Amino acid sequence: MDTSSSASTRRHFMQTAGSLGLAGTLLTTFASQAHAQVSTQDHKKVGNSQQQSTSLAPVLFYTTDGHGATGIVDSAGQFHQLQVFDNFATGWTHVVSASSKILLFYNTINGTGATGLIDDAGVFRQLQTITNFSAGWTHIITTEQNVLLFYNTNNGAAVTGTIDPSGFFHQLQTITDFATGWNLIAVNR
Repeated sequence: MDTSSSASTRRHFMQTAGSLGLAGTLLTTFASQAHAQVSTQDHKKVGNSQQQSTSLAPVLFYTTDGHGATGIVDSAGQFHQLQVFDNFATGWTHVVSASSKILLFYNTINGTGATGLIDDAGVFRQLQTITNFSAGWTHIITTEQNVLLFYNTNNGAAVTGTIDPSGFFHQLQTITDFATGWNLIAVNR
């Protein structure tokens, strides 16, 4: 990609991000193991042009009014926009990487959820709608083993589960002995 084209892409993304209310904030990464998938060389020469490596995991930006964008960030920190969307469902309060290929969308107010994936071209495809989540989860994280932990800071309740390759949720455990009040939860990878 030449410098002028790269600069134009960055300007277009920042304009899009600004118009979506994103202010350049990364809301979620698509693959929780993206750091393991990034090749040491993010671009390969093909004839006189460069082609993006498909080893980079797409990044999703989302606003609660249904707008979104996808792209990749290469090892030099350059963002390359892939797609812009205006047809996401509205109201998602959480978007997390459920595995190396699947995203989980969750609404803490009504307990609804959905799963989907983003292909290498940045195109989103919904897999499932999930209607049996409890409302009120304040935190959702994914462990390195792709186990989801749902936690409610107000009452200390927690649930673990996984998302299968078809996008279905499978609950594993209910945890009742967490303390209340945890504000931040992180996984050390």
